[in-house]
Amino acid sequence: MQIFEARTHLRFVIRMSDHFVSAYPPDEQRSWGHASEAELQQRIIEGTKKSKAYGLITETAQFDYLVCQMELGDNFDNNPRFPWANAILNDKDDADRNLRLNTSLQLRLQS
Repeated sequence: MQIFEARTHLRFVIRMSDHFVSAYPPDEQRSWGHASEAELQQRIIEGTKKSKAYGLITETAQFDYLVCQMELGDNFDNNPRFPWANAILNDKDDADRNLRLNTSLQLRLQS
């Protein structure tokens, strides 16, 4: 597992920002509540902090967390509408938490 250093983390934030801008249409981006690239990057920084608090420290795990954050809202991890997310994130014994998080999100989006 790799713990991000400041420079590596900044590159990750920029890559994630570029990804979300290119992967989602502008009207969907506006619905997220940020109006600029700087605001999106700040949201990503906050999301990576929260994901680290859950022990998600690899790029893949943080990416999965950020996708959930963008799709479900910044506080999806504590939202009573998504009890599955909180249960997965707090299951420290599960080495595949990010896979379960990703799969659960995909199932939710399909329903």
